[in-house]
Amino acid sequence: MPDFNTSEATPFVTFPAFDLVFYQQSVSQFLLDGKYRNLSPSTIEFYKYHLLGFQRYLTSQNQPLNGLSFVRLVQQMVTEMAEQGRAHDTMAGRIRSCRCFFRFFYPGNKWTSIPIPLSKGNNVNKQKMSSFTTTEIRTILERADQKTLSATGTM
Repeated sequence: MPDFNTSEATPFVTFPAFDLVFYQQSVSQFLLDGKYRNLSPSTIEFYKYHLLGFQRYLTSQNQPLNGLSFVRLVQQMVTEMAEQGRAHDTMAGRIRSCRCFFRFFYPGNKWTSIPIPLSKGNNVNKQKMSSFTTTEIRTILERADQKTLSATGTM
């Protein structure tokens, strides 16, 4: 048993394995807080989806989760996602959700920036939405009914 008056004392209680019930209760509390802060239903669903993915990773690793191990575990998860060829946006969403969750439960701890590694898959960023070119915009505006189209908002 460590002596709490020496440097052996740890600042966090660490459980020997991942506590699934506690994690699920924590996520529920985080999502409920988001609802009270008037986050949009799609934002709450986004967080829920990605935190469920993080839960699956934590369950497979069976490692304790606390303020000291949180960022390291997210980094490991994202590295594994990249090795599996997951899309850049999926990894970025997982990081964003975990960062918000981390800041909610560990406000005194510093979040370390997590770079998104390059995915082994060739599908990264292939399906990004492109904007219209100047020529396409002119063509669209020329085809519009000029009697009803108004730049000033008056008709």
